[in-house]
Amino acid sequence: MFGKLFSKINFWKSDKELKENLEVYLSLAEKYFDEKNFSKALFYLKGALKFNSDNVDILIKIGDTYSMSGKHETAIEYFLKAINNHPSDLRGYYKIAKIYSSHYEYQKAIEFYERILRINQSETEASYSAAILYNKLNNTEKAISLLIDAVNHDSQFGKAYFELGKIFEKNGDLDKALIYYQKSISFDHSTPDPYFHLALLYESKKLLEPAMSFYKKVLTIEPKFEPALFQVGQIYDEAGSKQIAIDFYLKALKLKPESIKTLNKIGVAYFDLSKFQISEEYFDKVISLDKENYTANYYKGLLLKRNHNFDAYIGKLEYLFNIDSNNSKIAFELFEAYLNNGKGELARKYLDKAAELGDSKAIELKKIKRLEPEDDFYDILSSIEN
Repeated sequence: MFGKLFSKINFWKSDKELKENLEVYLSLAEKYFDEKNFSKALFYLKGALKFNSDNVDILIKIGDTYSMSGKHETAIEYFLKAINNHPSDLRGYYKIAKIYSSHYEYQKAIEFYERILRINQSETEASYSAAILYNKLNNTEKAISLLIDAVNHDSQFGKAYFELGKIFEKNGDLDKALIYYQKSISFDHSTPDPYFHLALLYESKKLLEPAMSFYKKVLTIEPKFEPALFQVGQIYDEAGSKQIAIDFYLKALKLKPESIKTLNKIGVAYFDLSKFQISEEYFDKVISLDKENYTANYYKGLLLKRNHNFDAYIGKLEYLFNIDSNNSKIAFELFEAYLNNGKGELARKYLDKAAELGDSKAIELKKIKRLEPEDDFYDILSSIEN
Protein backbone atom coordinates (compact mmCIF):
# COMPACT_ATOMS: atom_id res chain seq x y z
CA MET A 1 0.00 0.00 0.00
CA PHE A 2 2.70 2.47 1.02
CA GLY A 3 5.59 0.95 -0.92
CA LYS A 4 4.60 2.74 -4.12
CA LEU A 5 5.25 6.08 -2.46
CA PHE A 6 8.52 5.48 -0.69
CA SER A 7 11.47 3.21 -1.37
CA LYS A 8 12.50 0.46 1.00
CA ILE A 9 15.22 1.40 3.42
CA ASN A 10 18.02 -0.11 5.40
CA PHE A 11 16.85 -0.70 8.97
CA TRP A 12 20.45 -0.75 10.33
CA LYS A 13 20.19 2.74 11.78
CA SER A 14 20.56 4.28 15.24
CA ASP A 15 17.48 5.07 17.36
CA LYS A 16 17.97 8.76 16.59
CA GLU A 17 18.06 8.13 12.85
CA LEU A 18 14.97 5.88 13.10
CA LYS A 19 12.98 8.59 14.87
CA GLU A 20 13.93 11.24 12.37
CA ASN A 21 13.55 9.22 9.20
CA LEU A 22 10.27 9.74 7.39
CA GLU A 23 10.67 6.70 5.21
CA VAL A 24 11.10 4.44 8.23
CA TYR A 25 7.86 5.71 9.76
CA LEU A 26 6.04 5.01 6.54
CA SER A 27 7.56 1.55 6.16
CA LEU A 28 6.53 0.67 9.71
CA ALA A 29 3.06 2.06 9.02
CA GLU A 30 2.84 -0.17 5.95
CA LYS A 31 3.95 -3.20 7.95
CA TYR A 32 1.31 -2.70 10.65
CA PHE A 33 -1.38 -1.84 8.11
CA ASP A 34 -0.77 -5.13 6.28
CA GLU A 35 -1.02 -6.91 9.63
CA LYS A 36 -4.33 -5.07 10.25
CA ASN A 37 -2.84 -3.48 13.36
CA PHE A 38 -4.44 -0.15 12.54
CA SER A 39 -3.69 1.60 15.82
CA LYS A 40 0.09 1.13 15.34
CA ALA A 41 -0.19 1.99 11.65
CA LEU A 42 -1.88 5.26 12.62
CA PHE A 43 0.79 5.96 15.23
CA TYR A 44 3.55 5.84 12.61
CA LEU A 45 1.50 7.63 9.94
CA LYS A 46 0.79 10.52 12.29
CA GLY A 47 4.45 10.51 13.26
CA ALA A 48 5.35 10.79 9.57
CA LEU A 49 2.84 13.62 9.18
CA LYS A 50 4.78 15.68 11.74
CA PHE A 51 7.70 15.75 9.34
CA ASN A 52 5.47 16.96 6.48
CA SER A 53 2.01 18.17 7.56
CA ASP A 54 1.05 19.08 3.98
CA ASN A 55 1.80 15.66 2.46
CA VAL A 56 -1.35 14.61 0.58
CA ASP A 57 -0.25 10.97 0.33
CA ILE A 58 0.08 10.67 4.10
CA LEU A 59 -3.27 12.38 4.70
CA ILE A 60 -4.94 9.97 2.28
CA LYS A 61 -3.29 6.98 3.92
CA ILE A 62 -4.41 8.10 7.37
CA GLY A 63 -7.94 8.45 6.01
CA ASP A 64 -7.71 4.97 4.45
CA THR A 65 -6.54 3.49 7.74
CA TYR A 66 -9.36 5.08 9.73
CA SER A 67 -11.81 3.89 7.09
CA MET A 68 -10.49 0.32 7.27
CA SER A 69 -10.87 0.37 11.05
CA GLY A 70 -14.49 1.48 10.72
CA LYS A 71 -14.00 5.08 11.86
CA HIS A 72 -15.50 6.68 8.78
CA GLU A 73 -16.19 10.14 10.19
CA THR A 74 -12.55 10.54 11.18
CA ALA A 75 -11.51 9.19 7.79
CA ILE A 76 -13.59 11.88 6.10
CA GLU A 77 -11.87 14.55 8.21
CA TYR A 78 -8.47 13.52 6.84
CA PHE A 79 -9.74 13.20 3.28
CA LEU A 80 -11.12 16.74 3.59
CA LYS A 81 -7.71 17.93 4.81
CA ALA A 82 -6.19 16.35 1.71
CA ILE A 83 -8.75 18.13 -0.47
CA ASN A 84 -8.20 21.48 1.24
CA ASN A 85 -4.43 21.23 0.90
CA HIS A 86 -4.50 19.86 -2.66
CA PRO A 87 -7.86 20.66 -4.33
CA SER A 88 -6.80 19.23 -7.69
CA ASP A 89 -5.96 15.80 -6.26
CA LEU A 90 -9.17 13.82 -6.83
CA ARG A 91 -8.53 10.88 -4.51
CA GLY A 92 -10.08 12.50 -1.43
CA TYR A 93 -13.29 13.34 -3.30
CA TYR A 94 -13.66 9.77 -4.54
CA LYS A 95 -13.00 8.26 -1.13
CA ILE A 96 -15.50 10.50 0.66
CA ALA A 97 -18.12 9.79 -2.01
CA LYS A 98 -17.63 6.04 -1.58
CA ILE A 99 -17.99 6.29 2.20
CA TYR A 100 -21.25 8.23 1.91
CA SER A 101 -22.50 5.83 -0.75
CA SER A 102 -21.76 2.80 1.43
CA HIS A 103 -23.86 4.42 4.17
CA TYR A 104 -26.74 5.06 1.73
CA GLU A 105 -26.21 8.82 1.93
CA TYR A 106 -26.49 9.07 -1.82
CA GLN A 107 -27.06 12.80 -2.13
CA LYS A 108 -23.93 13.59 -0.12
CA ALA A 109 -21.94 11.16 -2.25
CA ILE A 110 -23.27 12.76 -5.43
CA GLU A 111 -22.08 16.18 -4.21
CA PHE A 112 -18.48 14.94 -4.13
CA TYR A 113 -18.73 13.21 -7.52
CA GLU A 114 -20.06 16.47 -8.95
CA ARG A 115 -17.18 18.40 -7.37
CA ILE A 116 -14.84 16.07 -9.25
CA LEU A 117 -16.68 16.78 -12.51
CA ARG A 118 -16.39 20.52 -11.93
CA ILE A 119 -12.62 20.03 -11.75
CA ASN A 120 -12.45 17.63 -14.69
CA GLN A 121 -15.50 16.94 -16.87
CA SER A 122 -13.81 13.95 -18.50
CA GLU A 123 -13.64 11.95 -15.25
CA THR A 124 -15.85 9.13 -16.56
CA GLU A 125 -15.71 7.16 -13.32
CA ALA A 126 -17.25 10.09 -11.45
CA SER A 127 -19.97 10.48 -14.09
CA TYR A 128 -20.69 6.76 -13.94
CA SER A 129 -20.75 6.58 -10.13
CA ALA A 130 -22.99 9.65 -9.80
CA ALA A 131 -25.34 8.19 -12.43
CA ILE A 132 -25.69 4.96 -10.45
CA LEU A 133 -26.70 6.96 -7.38
CA TYR A 134 -29.11 9.22 -9.28
CA ASN A 135 -30.75 6.06 -10.60
CA LYS A 136 -31.10 4.74 -7.04
CA LEU A 137 -32.83 8.04 -6.20
CA ASN A 138 -35.18 7.46 -9.19
CA ASN A 139 -33.79 10.44 -11.09
CA THR A 140 -33.36 8.46 -14.30
CA GLU A 141 -33.17 11.55 -16.50
CA LYS A 142 -30.05 12.79 -14.68
CA ALA A 143 -28.61 9.28 -14.59
CA ILE A 144 -29.01 8.88 -18.36
CA SER A 145 -27.45 12.31 -18.97
CA LEU A 146 -24.38 11.45 -16.88
CA LEU A 147 -23.95 8.04 -18.51
CA ILE A 148 -24.20 9.60 -21.98
CA ASP A 149 -21.51 12.08 -20.91
CA ALA A 150 -19.35 9.18 -19.77
CA VAL A 151 -19.55 7.29 -23.08
CA ASN A 152 -19.04 10.52 -25.01
CA HIS A 153 -15.71 10.93 -23.22
CA ASP A 154 -14.88 7.23 -23.45
CA SER A 155 -16.65 5.44 -26.31
CA GLN A 156 -15.42 2.05 -25.02
CA PHE A 157 -16.81 2.45 -21.48
CA GLY A 158 -18.63 -0.90 -21.44
CA LYS A 159 -20.17 -0.74 -17.99
CA ALA A 160 -21.73 2.67 -18.73
CA TYR A 161 -23.47 1.18 -21.77
CA PHE A 162 -24.67 -1.66 -19.55
CA GLU A 163 -26.18 0.72 -17.00
CA LEU A 164 -27.92 2.63 -19.80
CA GLY A 165 -29.38 -0.67 -20.98
CA LYS A 166 -30.67 -1.46 -17.49
CA ILE A 167 -32.33 1.95 -17.15
CA PHE A 168 -34.06 1.71 -20.53
CA GLU A 169 -35.12 -1.88 -19.78
CA LYS A 170 -36.63 -0.77 -16.47
CA ASN A 171 -38.43 2.09 -18.26
CA GLY A 172 -39.89 -0.35 -20.77
CA ASP A 173 -37.89 0.84 -23.79
CA LEU A 174 -36.64 -2.61 -24.72
CA ASP A 175 -35.33 -1.64 -28.17
CA LYS A 176 -32.97 0.97 -26.67
CA ALA A 177 -32.02 -1.45 -23.93
CA LEU A 178 -31.00 -4.02 -26.54
CA ILE A 179 -28.87 -1.45 -28.35
CA TYR A 180 -26.96 -0.49 -25.20
CA TYR A 181 -26.52 -4.08 -24.02
CA GLN A 182 -25.08 -4.93 -27.44
CA LYS A 183 -22.67 -2.00 -27.18
CA SER A 184 -21.68 -3.13 -23.70
CA ILE A 185 -20.68 -6.63 -24.81
CA SER A 186 -18.83 -5.24 -27.82
CA PHE A 187 -16.35 -3.61 -25.41
CA ASP A 188 -16.46 -6.05 -22.50
CA HIS A 189 -16.52 -9.76 -23.35
CA SER A 190 -15.67 -11.01 -19.87
CA THR A 191 -18.68 -9.88 -17.82
CA PRO A 192 -21.74 -12.18 -17.80
CA ASP A 193 -24.38 -9.62 -16.77
CA PRO A 194 -24.90 -7.86 -20.13
CA TYR A 195 -25.27 -11.23 -21.87
CA PHE A 196 -27.78 -12.29 -19.23
CA HIS A 197 -29.89 -9.17 -19.69
CA LEU A 198 -29.80 -9.62 -23.47
CA ALA A 199 -31.00 -13.20 -23.01
CA LEU A 200 -33.86 -12.06 -20.76
CA LEU A 201 -34.96 -9.47 -23.30
CA TYR A 202 -34.93 -11.93 -26.20
CA GLU A 203 -36.81 -14.44 -24.07
CA SER A 204 -39.44 -11.79 -23.23
CA LYS A 205 -39.87 -11.30 -27.00
CA LYS A 206 -40.32 -15.09 -27.40
CA LEU A 207 -37.09 -15.23 -29.42
CA LEU A 208 -35.82 -18.35 -27.70
CA GLU A 209 -32.96 -19.22 -30.03
CA PRO A 210 -30.95 -16.00 -29.45
CA ALA A 211 -32.03 -16.06 -25.79
CA MET A 212 -30.60 -19.54 -25.34
CA SER A 213 -27.43 -18.52 -27.17
CA PHE A 214 -26.84 -15.64 -24.75
CA TYR A 215 -27.67 -17.76 -21.69
CA LYS A 216 -25.07 -20.28 -22.84
CA LYS A 217 -22.56 -17.45 -23.29
CA VAL A 218 -23.24 -16.41 -19.69
CA LEU A 219 -22.58 -19.96 -18.52
CA THR A 220 -19.39 -20.14 -20.57
CA ILE A 221 -18.10 -17.07 -18.76
CA GLU A 222 -19.48 -18.08 -15.36
CA PRO A 223 -20.71 -21.72 -15.11
CA LYS A 224 -22.16 -21.03 -11.66
CA PHE A 225 -24.35 -18.10 -12.70
CA GLU A 226 -27.49 -19.31 -10.90
CA PRO A 227 -30.11 -17.08 -12.60
CA ALA A 228 -28.96 -18.25 -16.06
CA LEU A 229 -29.11 -21.91 -15.02
CA PHE A 230 -32.67 -21.34 -13.81
CA GLN A 231 -33.74 -19.56 -17.01
CA VAL A 232 -32.28 -22.25 -19.26
CA GLY A 233 -34.13 -24.83 -17.19
CA GLN A 234 -37.34 -22.88 -17.60
CA ILE A 235 -36.98 -22.70 -21.39
CA TYR A 236 -36.50 -26.47 -21.60
CA ASP A 237 -39.38 -26.92 -19.15
CA GLU A 238 -41.82 -24.88 -21.23
CA ALA A 239 -40.67 -26.73 -24.36
CA GLY A 240 -41.65 -30.02 -22.70
CA SER A 241 -38.10 -31.30 -22.12
CA LYS A 242 -38.76 -31.94 -18.45
CA GLN A 243 -35.72 -34.04 -17.57
CA ILE A 244 -33.27 -31.61 -19.18
CA ALA A 245 -35.09 -28.81 -17.36
CA ILE A 246 -34.70 -30.66 -14.07
CA ASP A 247 -30.97 -31.07 -14.69
CA PHE A 248 -30.54 -27.30 -15.02
CA TYR A 249 -32.85 -26.57 -12.08
CA LEU A 250 -30.80 -28.92 -9.91
CA LYS A 251 -27.59 -27.10 -10.86
CA ALA A 252 -29.25 -23.82 -9.90
CA LEU A 253 -30.53 -25.32 -6.66
CA LYS A 254 -27.05 -26.49 -5.69
CA LEU A 255 -25.96 -22.84 -5.76
CA LYS A 256 -29.08 -21.57 -4.01
CA PRO A 257 -30.41 -24.50 -1.93
CA GLU A 258 -33.40 -22.69 -0.44
CA SER A 259 -34.72 -21.08 -3.62
CA ILE A 260 -38.46 -21.57 -3.38
CA LYS A 261 -39.09 -20.89 -7.05
CA THR A 262 -36.50 -23.49 -8.08
CA LEU A 263 -37.79 -26.09 -5.62
CA ASN A 264 -41.31 -25.57 -6.95
CA LYS A 265 -40.17 -25.83 -10.57
CA ILE A 266 -38.42 -29.13 -9.85
CA GLY A 267 -41.48 -30.41 -7.99
CA VAL A 268 -43.85 -29.50 -10.83
CA ALA A 269 -41.52 -31.00 -13.46
CA TYR A 270 -41.33 -34.30 -11.57
CA PHE A 271 -45.14 -34.19 -11.16
CA ASP A 272 -45.50 -33.78 -14.93
CA LEU A 273 -43.20 -36.79 -15.39
CA SER A 274 -45.52 -38.76 -13.04
CA LYS A 275 -42.69 -39.12 -10.52
CA PHE A 276 -45.05 -38.22 -7.71
CA GLN A 277 -43.04 -39.35 -4.70
CA ILE A 278 -39.99 -37.31 -5.74
CA SER A 279 -42.26 -34.40 -6.62
CA GLU A 280 -43.80 -34.43 -3.14
CA GLU A 281 -40.37 -34.23 -1.49
CA TYR A 282 -39.69 -30.90 -3.19
CA PHE A 283 -43.11 -29.48 -2.30
CA ASP A 284 -42.59 -30.53 1.32
CA LYS A 285 -39.27 -28.66 1.31
CA VAL A 286 -41.00 -25.53 0.02
CA ILE A 287 -43.71 -25.74 2.67
CA SER A 288 -41.03 -26.12 5.37
CA LEU A 289 -39.62 -22.80 4.14
CA ASP A 290 -42.91 -21.06 3.38
CA LYS A 291 -45.97 -22.64 4.97
CA GLU A 292 -48.45 -20.65 2.87
CA ASN A 293 -46.74 -21.09 -0.50
CA TYR A 294 -49.51 -21.41 -3.07
CA THR A 295 -47.82 -23.62 -5.67
CA ALA A 296 -46.51 -26.19 -3.21
CA ASN A 297 -49.81 -26.43 -1.33
CA TYR A 298 -51.80 -26.66 -4.55
CA TYR A 299 -49.74 -29.55 -5.87
CA LYS A 300 -49.80 -31.25 -2.47
CA GLY A 301 -53.58 -31.10 -2.83
CA LEU A 302 -53.41 -32.68 -6.29
CA LEU A 303 -51.25 -35.46 -4.86
CA LEU A 304 -53.84 -36.06 -2.14
CA LYS A 305 -56.58 -36.19 -4.77
CA ARG A 306 -54.57 -38.63 -6.85
CA ASN A 307 -54.23 -40.88 -3.77
CA HIS A 308 -58.05 -40.72 -3.34
CA ASN A 309 -57.70 -38.85 -0.07
CA PHE A 310 -60.58 -36.54 -0.98
CA ASP A 311 -61.26 -35.11 2.47
CA ALA A 312 -57.61 -34.06 2.83
CA TYR A 313 -57.70 -32.70 -0.72
CA ILE A 314 -60.72 -30.57 0.08
CA GLY A 315 -59.02 -29.45 3.29
CA LYS A 316 -55.99 -28.33 1.31
CA LEU A 317 -58.21 -26.36 -1.10
CA GLU A 318 -60.01 -24.74 1.84
CA TYR A 319 -56.63 -23.82 3.31
CA LEU A 320 -55.58 -22.18 0.04
CA PHE A 321 -58.87 -20.33 -0.26
CA ASN A 322 -58.48 -18.98 3.27
CA ILE A 323 -55.08 -17.63 2.25
CA ASP A 324 -56.43 -16.10 -0.96
CA SER A 325 -60.19 -15.65 -0.94
CA ASN A 326 -60.08 -13.91 -4.33
CA ASN A 327 -58.75 -16.96 -6.16
CA SER A 328 -61.50 -17.97 -8.59
CA LYS A 329 -59.59 -21.11 -9.67
CA ILE A 330 -59.55 -22.51 -6.13
CA ALA A 331 -63.21 -21.55 -5.59
CA PHE A 332 -64.18 -23.45 -8.72
CA GLU A 333 -62.12 -26.49 -7.72
CA LEU A 334 -63.82 -26.47 -4.32
CA PHE A 335 -67.17 -26.43 -6.12
CA GLU A 336 -66.08 -29.41 -8.23
CA ALA A 337 -64.73 -31.30 -5.21
CA TYR A 338 -67.84 -30.78 -3.08
CA LEU A 339 -70.16 -31.64 -5.97
CA ASN A 340 -68.33 -34.89 -6.64
CA ASN A 341 -68.33 -35.58 -2.90
CA GLY A 342 -72.15 -35.33 -2.80
CA LYS A 343 -72.28 -32.03 -0.91
CA GLY A 344 -74.50 -29.93 -3.13
CA GLU A 345 -75.04 -27.04 -0.71
CA LEU A 346 -71.33 -26.45 -0.27
CA ALA A 347 -70.81 -26.96 -3.99
CA ARG A 348 -73.36 -24.24 -4.73
CA LYS A 349 -71.65 -21.90 -2.23
CA TYR A 350 -68.33 -22.15 -4.05
CA LEU A 351 -69.96 -22.04 -7.47
CA ASP A 352 -71.52 -18.71 -6.47
CA LYS A 353 -68.18 -17.49 -5.15
CA ALA A 354 -66.29 -18.56 -8.29
CA ALA A 355 -68.86 -16.83 -10.48
CA GLU A 356 -68.66 -13.71 -8.32
CA LEU A 357 -64.86 -13.73 -8.82
CA GLY A 358 -65.32 -13.91 -12.60
CA ASP A 359 -64.73 -17.58 -13.42
CA SER A 360 -66.29 -18.11 -16.86
CA LYS A 361 -67.23 -21.76 -16.29
CA ALA A 362 -68.90 -20.91 -12.99
CA ILE A 363 -70.88 -18.10 -14.64
CA GLU A 364 -72.20 -20.53 -17.26
CA LEU A 365 -73.02 -23.20 -14.68
CA LYS A 366 -75.03 -20.74 -12.59
CA LYS A 367 -77.48 -20.54 -15.47
CA ILE A 368 -78.56 -24.10 -14.62
CA LYS A 369 -81.55 -23.85 -12.27
CA ARG A 370 -80.76 -26.95 -10.27
CA LEU A 371 -77.51 -28.85 -9.94
CA GLU A 372 -77.63 -32.24 -8.23
CA PRO A 373 -74.68 -34.38 -7.14
CA GLU A 374 -75.81 -37.14 -9.49
CA ASP A 375 -75.72 -34.80 -12.51
CA ASP A 376 -73.06 -35.70 -15.03
CA PHE A 377 -70.75 -32.87 -14.05
CA TYR A 378 -68.15 -33.55 -16.69
CA ASP A 379 -70.76 -33.63 -19.46
CA ILE A 380 -71.96 -30.23 -18.26
CA LEU A 381 -68.44 -28.83 -18.28
CA SER A 382 -67.77 -30.34 -21.68
CA SER A 383 -70.81 -28.64 -23.13
CA ILE A 384 -69.66 -25.30 -21.70
CA GLU A 385 -66.11 -25.70 -23.04
CA ASN A 386 -67.41 -26.62 -26.49
